[in-house]
Amino acid sequence: MPPPMSSPRDPSSPAFPDEAALFDVAAPRRRWWQRRPRGGAEDEAVLERVRTPLRRSRRIVVASRKGGVGKTTTALMLGHTFAASRLDRVVAVDSDPDGGTLAQRVAELPGRDVGDLLAEVRDVRGYAALRRFTAHTPTGLEVLASPAEPDPDRTWHAAEYLRVVARLGGSYGIILLDTGTGVLEGVTAGMLEAADQLVLVVGGGADEARASASTLDWLEAQGSGALVRDAVVVLGGHRPIPGEVAGAKAAWFAERCRAVCEVPFDPHLALGAVVDPTQLQAATRRAYLDLAAAVADGFPLDPARTTSHPPS
Repeated sequence: MPPPMSSPRDPSSPAFPDEAALFDVAAPRRRWWQRRPRGGAEDEAVLERVRTPLRRSRRIVVASRKGGVGKTTTALMLGHTFAASRLDRVVAVDSDPDGGTLAQRVAELPGRDVGDLLAEVRDVRGYAALRRFTAHTPTGLEVLASPAEPDPDRTWHAAEYLRVVARLGGSYGIILLDTGTGVLEGVTAGMLEAADQLVLVVGGGADEARASASTLDWLEAQGSGALVRDAVVVLGGHRPIPGEVAGAKAAWFAERCRAVCEVPFDPHLALGAVVDPTQLQAATRRAYLDLAAAVADGFPLDPARTTSHPPS
């Protein structure tokens, strides 16, 4: 059963208090992500959560307010984990019109991108036609790239991306949307409006945590309080910062969102190159499995979509 949803934050409370700003200069440097190894029965229980059935195609937005905090890595690893664990198809879409790097993290060069699919979307019917536009990985994850070179004369609109997402929804059970960092405007705002779930990636440092907290405030002000309450927050992925007290940050976000997951720093992911999931440390693989399970706990909640765009 999914964990109970947390209550909304009291609007009179500080946006992100200094005592939750993560730093204590006297605190020793510690590897806060380490966990005890799980046994086989516990692993099976987590896998059962990851395999929670879907009632319909699921749009999961992976967002952050800062670049370089592991947003694209999170979208990619969530995709790999779901694709390797489930029977339905999983696609990760680079939704950054300014030239995202998602497709650069998989071995197969896609050749085609979201712009090509948009140009032909009226004639693309069914999975066999869609898969011509995606890169494929050994886990089963597919990746739809953004244009490799942003065109200064081309303005992308949220409706265009949503038209592509609507077409993907007929063939893929899970659609992961790796957004740009401009969450308050443009394409990313449109993706958030049409999202079924939000995965918010928070990097190290108080400024990044405050920026993420303000994103939650903005979403609530836009009437997306349910999206905030059902959100999964991802912490970590960076090298440990001396004096960082991650527990304070985790506790603060846990009061506003349904789940908080911690991911360790992993040298293989830090390279920023093609990701081979088999090269990850065992603790990293377990962390992403836990993250996928936390996201899948939200599948039965199944909120109604606020925005519906026709596929053509």
